[in-house]
Amino acid sequence: HILCTGSVVHHFFAGFGGGRKALLPGVSRYDTIRHNHSLMLEPGAVIGRLEGNPIYHDQVEGAEMCRPSFLLNVVLNEKKEFLKIFAGDYIKAHLACCGFVNEVYGTGVERETDLVIASCGGYPKDINVYQLQKTMDNAWCAVREGV
Repeated sequence: HILCTGSVVHHFFAGFGGGRKALLPGVSRYDTIRHNHSLMLEPGAVIGRLEGNPIYHDQVEGAEMCRPSFLLNVVLNEKKEFLKIFAGDYIKAHLACCGFVNEVYGTGVERETDLVIASCGGYPKDINVYQLQKTMDNAWCAVREGV
């Protein structure tokens, strides 16, 4: 049996973490990961979206090759405490978990603006440019196009 475990958060190009990511990229070969991550430049590879997200669909296709039999995913708060635990079918439980993540951590943008001031929240979320990119990707959707 293959058991997938992990925590679920918004992911800036795979939609959400957790679920199938335990297998791809989790235990995948470098060339497989490189191909999967090259899809980040495709339309639809955005935070909070699974449907129509080429990264997600490629990861599910890869996970299906392993036939995972069970998933245990958690949602944590800022103190790394459990908010909720999801278990069961690796697709259904993960989708339910993503819905909960959206309820707790999701927000809408009422209107786009000319300027957005954003912070990643300090250490360790500001430890390198990769982490900085996550903040930039989260903030761009609030900036009016053409500004």
